[in-house]
Amino acid sequence: MPSRANIDPAEMRPYLSLVMLIDVVRDPRRFVYRLVGTMETEMRGRDPTGLSVSEASSGNPQDAVAFYEMITNNRLPALYVGEYTPRPDRLIREQIIGLPLSDDGKSVNMILVFSVVEWLKEANADK
Repeated sequence: MPSRANIDPAEMRPYLSLVMLIDVVRDPRRFVYRLVGTMETEMRGRDPTGLSVSEASSGNPQDAVAFYEMITNNRLPALYVGEYTPRPDRLIREQIIGLPLSDDGKSVNMILVFSVVEWLKEANADK
């Protein structure tokens, strides 16, 4: 597994607005938003940086935690495709890839998340 140090944000500049970094906290196990791209923040209507996924996920928190648990436990990338409503005035279809990162090459301590979003219902679309 690569580590966070192996990733150069300058090489990802066109995609950074759709990137998140999730810290894997060990005791007790939880997932915390370390970095949330600007498009992700706009889609949610708030910035969840520093909050746990359980308390600040814009979709179903149990599904988000299960997705990150799968990546952490299997130490493998994973893909999620689904629809959800991050705010009452928005419906989106999202394809999310989660990539495990490790400082020691054995255990996952961070997850790099990239989302491709398709807006199915825009804010104020009915007006």
